[in-house]
Amino acid sequence: MTLRISATCASPVQTMVQDGALPAQQKIDCLKLLKIVLKNLADPTKSQDIKYRQLRLENEKIRTKLAIHPPAMQLLKSVGFVESADDSVLQITEASSIVAAQVETSLQEVTDALGAMTSAATAATTTTAKKPATEEKLSEKQKARRLLEQKKEQERLKEKEQRKRNVELIKQDKFVRENDENWTSGVCAAAGKSGSSISTFRDKYGEN
Repeated sequence: MTLRISATCASPVQTMVQDGALPAQQKIDCLKLLKIVLKNLADPTKSQDIKYRQLRLENEKIRTKLAIHPPAMQLLKSVGFVESADDSVLQITEASSIVAAQVETSLQEVTDALGAMTSAATAATTTTAKKPATEEKLSEKQKARRLLEQKKEQERLKEKEQRKRNVELIKQDKFVRENDENWTSGVCAAAGKSGSSISTFRDKYGEN
């Protein structure tokens, strides 16, 4: 009797995406960087340049967005990267050592996963932004009190604006009195508000 076991081995990308303990933004950041590295390897010109085949593990971006994720390191090694003797650099020493088929497959998988995760994150943000605020429930007494407070606030603002206009009028009157030689006594701003005029000593007794 033969026992057959069917198992599907998850790829490094699938392992990372399905990791529920890893925040979505960390996954997205890692996938973005992986995509850049793989695109450089897939480029016929860039792949010939050693600088595109080296990842310095002491680099903050590499250290915090790639090296801390075992699945990402596993993927990089699957396309040809190996660690240097002092473990400070992940590199592909010769362009001929690049596993081209694996680069192409991984690049497509990373691109698809990144697109799906970015769309999901955008949709979640949009849903949160559009979620209506819960309407506050108030009793009739609370509603009446709130209306009264709003009315008082409106009246306070109205009075403040009126006082401001009165001050401006008084300033204008003072300026005219001090600078206009033809100025004659009349109804000032304060008197205009009260409806009665204010006479000066000159109005009552003349020049002498």
